Amino acid sequence: MSVGFAESATGRTGSVRAVASAGNHTQELRFSSSDASLRMSGNALFAATLVPSMRYGGRLVIHQPISRHLLEATGAIADVLTTWYPQRFQRVTVDAPASAAASPALPDRAAAFFTGGVDSLYTLLKHRDAIGTLIYVHGFDLALERTALRGMVTQKLRETAAGFGKQLIEVETNLRDFHDRHAHWGTEAHGAALATVAHLLEEHFSRIYVPASSYLTRLIPWGSHPLLDPLWSSDRLRFFHDGCEASRFEKVERVARAPEALRALRVCWKNTGDSYNCCRCEKCVRTMIQLDALNALDRCPAFPVPLSPGLIEGMELSSFSARIYHYQTLEELVRRNLRPDLQRAIRDRLSPYRDAEFADVSAVMQGRPSGQGDGWLSRVRRWFGRQRSSRRLR
Repeated sequence: MSVGFAESATGRTGSVRAVASAGNHTQELRFSSSDASLRMSGNALFAATLVPSMRYGGRLVIHQPISRHLLEATGAIADVLTTWYPQRFQRVTVDAPASAAASPALPDRAAAFFTGGVDSLYTLLKHRDAIGTLIYVHGFDLALERTALRGMVTQKLRETAAGFGKQLIEVETNLRDFHDRHAHWGTEAHGAALATVAHLLEEHFSRIYVPASSYLTRLIPWGSHPLLDPLWSSDRLRFFHDGCEASRFEKVERVARAPEALRALRVCWKNTGDSYNCCRCEKCVRTMIQLDALNALDRCPAFPVPLSPGLIEGMELSSFSARIYHYQTLEELVRRNLRPDLQRAIRDRLSPYRDAEFADVSAVMQGRPSGQGDGWLSRVRRWFGRQRSSRRLR
């Protein structure tokens, strides 16, 4: 695999490009921002292309210098990915010059990736005094062609950033199109994609917070992970995987105490009819259940539809990856002795599935806390094993 600059990719500008090739596929990678200057660098190209290149093995050729610190992390990144996905990834030889000397240290300036979701709001609230800038990437969670929805999200995120007294940087890119051709976005690639954008902005910041997706005792192979995110650090920019000490329910609980966060809360991945939150999909209803249990749903304008038994009954839960979050919600309700009516509704919705063969699932379905969660991890790892063995490139 080779990577090279496009002619206009040099310099410091709000729009940069590069050309990457993997297998028989060559694509121009485009990045733009009207809020901050971007600088294409070997660090950014390395983060953009290492995961796709490991699908094929061989050599990854990058003509621009890469931070020595980042280059030395190649083996550790490969250790993680080849251990998780031994049938999908191979080690590569990186053919690139190392930076001659460490870049001058920047003043301590921190930024965080931000979508308006539970994880990113939790990180913002947790590090409210330290974080000065929020970064949102168009083309990652929302497709670039969804212009109306993107406009609505931009307006809401800018209102939120202003309310917290933070700068918002929006970056637009087609990088996900490239990654989707060679790797699975969620389980393999999106952490590296976030690192790419951060390195394009590395002249502005010394620290980047990447909001965690999972609870520490529920960690699974995932593209953004406490084992992976810090490895994308360079001599001058450090990455911090943040928030895995808190469960999803605990994060919602913290968000529920902040009215400005409740106004911004955005969790939906379907966005039917270009809605901010559709209030119908599994993720929306799951969040509504948690907010309702915390007596916060009626204070959350982001979810204008009241929670009803019909919404819970209608959730699509055929995938265990969706059901696990509801077992975890149920476990929190049981442990805290909250809302017996919601506990019954969740149990009724989960009862058709044969997950109770696992001890911790059986316990929580019977109204008892599940303990240490070893059964959760066993079940999740088996599920991911099936996904790895059956997944095919598009």
